[in-house]
Amino acid sequence: MIKYSVFIRRKTGFSRIGRVFFQSTVHDRRAKGRTNKFRITKVTESKDGFSILDTVILIPAYKPTEALLKTLRSLFSSGCRLLVVDDGSGEAYADLFEKAGAYATVLHQNPNRGKGAALKYGIRYAEEEIPECRYLVTADADGQHTPADILKIVAELRKEGGFVIGARKMEGKVPLRSRFGNAITRFVFLVAAGKKCTDTQTGLRGFSRELFPLMREVRGERYEYEMNVLMHCAQEGVAMREVPISTVYENNNESSHFRAVRDSFRIYKTIFLNSMLVRYGLSAVFCFLLDFAALSLFERLISLRALPTLLARCISSPVNYLINRKLVFHSNAGKAASASGYAILVICMAFVKSGLITLLYDVLGMRLVLADILVEVLLFISNFIIQKLWIFRKKKGGQE
Repeated sequence: MIKYSVFIRRKTGFSRIGRVFFQSTVHDRRAKGRTNKFRITKVTESKDGFSILDTVILIPAYKPTEALLKTLRSLFSSGCRLLVVDDGSGEAYADLFEKAGAYATVLHQNPNRGKGAALKYGIRYAEEEIPECRYLVTADADGQHTPADILKIVAELRKEGGFVIGARKMEGKVPLRSRFGNAITRFVFLVAAGKKCTDTQTGLRGFSRELFPLMREVRGERYEYEMNVLMHCAQEGVAMREVPISTVYENNNESSHFRAVRDSFRIYKTIFLNSMLVRYGLSAVFCFLLDFAALSLFERLISLRALPTLLARCISSPVNYLINRKLVFHSNAGKAASASGYAILVICMAFVKSGLITLLYDVLGMRLVLADILVEVLLFISNFIIQKLWIFRKKKGGQE
């Protein structure tokens, strides 16, 4: 079937809003509470192999400036569907959003719920109300992302789909807090997720339709949502492709609603709690304390030398297994298989630890305390890798 671009006459001029297949009318979903029909005044065949509505550009906006309208006007003839989410800006901004409605579909959520909530609202709308949408690009409303850069993300998405981010090089006149903040989060993300990301704070991103459900399910209502997305994609093995974009800050970024202390705390808390290695470390510390407490109790009650240690392990090991399975690795592996694998690992590691201590202390003459610390670090890393890649490995298509 041949794809056609449909132009409809409105007060604002001609707007390409969809595709039809030998129809005489097209429905405009932008009308509030009703469906309007417009007369087709011109029909042309699409030359790029994509339907006009295959890409949605989503812009969340909270108390925006004229920069939003400037961006919308520049993108109006791009052949993409424009979608703006008013994140509870209030009546003072009603006129500006009314003007934005001449170029884009404007959705409203009240009261203000945050950038993350606005993005998920727009993604859900595109998924449910625009079936032709194959790709979605998110951009900021403050003019930081130029129309040319936004369309670079669109072009990259249309090549291979997947997940694409617009990465700034932080060159030129960049506010100190932005330059410093990006450097810190970039390093912390690398340590926590094991992935390199040039610009963790960029709001210019794009992803194909198969990732819509994942993007909607990621937690976070405000600025931490975007970091959650990066962490979640890193953990799920979703490849992130970077496209270089311009570094633009209007008026030293004065229009930004980012609250340095509160929103930074949310972002770093997100990185910390979503880091699998950090969760694994916390689990290990908790179970060590549990094991120590149980051992101290049993040593007072039981005189046999080896029995208190065995009983303490019988308490701490199952607890560690449950925490790691549910909270650390979010595994959907079978309970019987993972439990037996975990039990085998615990037994094997006990022998390995004993052997390594003997090697380092008795054979190589290393101090006992230093040998014990070195062995614990090696076993910690080894256990993490074995549990992640083998015992609690996620099954494809399974339910968590």
